[in-house]
Amino acid sequence: MNKIEKINLESAANTPIIKDLKALLNSLSIQQLKYTGDLFFVNRLSNKRKKELVQIIYNTITNKDKLMMIIHELIDEEYELLNLLMKNKGTLQNNNIKDEAYHYLYMTGIVFLFRRENKFYISMTDDVYKVIEQIDLSKFKTSTEKNTKAYNLLKAMVELYGVVSEDDYIQTYNKYYDYVDYQDIPWDTLRYCPRPNHINLIFNEEDDYYISNLFEKLDMEENIDVIIQRQKEVERKSITLKELLKYADYTYYEPNEDITSYKKFLKSKKISNDTIDEMLLTINKLFKLGHSSFNTVISTLVSYGVIKDIKEANTNLSYLIKIFNNTRIWTDNGWTPIELQKNMRR
Repeated sequence: MNKIEKINLESAANTPIIKDLKALLNSLSIQQLKYTGDLFFVNRLSNKRKKELVQIIYNTITNKDKLMMIIHELIDEEYELLNLLMKNKGTLQNNNIKDEAYHYLYMTGIVFLFRRENKFYISMTDDVYKVIEQIDLSKFKTSTEKNTKAYNLLKAMVELYGVVSEDDYIQTYNKYYDYVDYQDIPWDTLRYCPRPNHINLIFNEEDDYYISNLFEKLDMEENIDVIIQRQKEVERKSITLKELLKYADYTYYEPNEDITSYKKFLKSKKISNDTIDEMLLTINKLFKLGHSSFNTVISTLVSYGVIKDIKEANTNLSYLIKIFNNTRIWTDNGWTPIELQKNMRR
């Protein structure tokens, strides 16, 4: 969840599922209400009091045309969740809530989260459920497929390359899907690709760029200009669509002999598989950002209890250097250090 989304599931424990939209909106902060208004393109909210904001957002979320506008922008997981909710009278019990599936629906006020007796629920209010009942959701299947295709491509590019310009994205879309014109990419899919909590749209004097929110987490904003300049200097690595789309999964990292060897070493130290996988994913993300100094990476290993002294640090470092040299680095447009070195020699 991002910093704007401040729902506290712990405090919601053992409370009834609230089906009244106004009651739920009153429980949100002014900042949350304004954010929801922004997603619906509601203007002039800055000077409104909370009571006025609640009424404006209530009227917006229960407006059939406004809801259809949001549904038209859904990606597949969101669309499937919405259909499932409608089939189950607006409420689902789910202990494995997937952030990507519910997040946008939550931010637009279509669904809310609840927790009762250690069970988690996704629920729509009666107000919204009755309006969506009047909408034929099957008519949005085609738009959902287009949105998902565009979103997954952009997400994969951001994960692989780190920073992606709008022009880069359009050219890649055309290359893989045989479109010949910018106008062939539905504008709504381009506009809605930066979903909350995943991809951010940033601007500089020359172009619009998409970046992962990983920058926010690691305070990497000051490096964006450097990375953008580096992107212009180094050509993109040639990659098939199938390979590229693997990167749409944020938990994906490329397996190789060095990672396999390091996993075997960590298992010999009695480190659990779950800890190993979580740690390697974190390290891989750090490497993608170009942390070749390894200071942050070593600190990560210390936090997991893998390193306790200098000798252990040196042993782990020998594995980590090999992994880094075979990791696709954002600042090098997806080339590994070894590939880049070979490419530069040509």
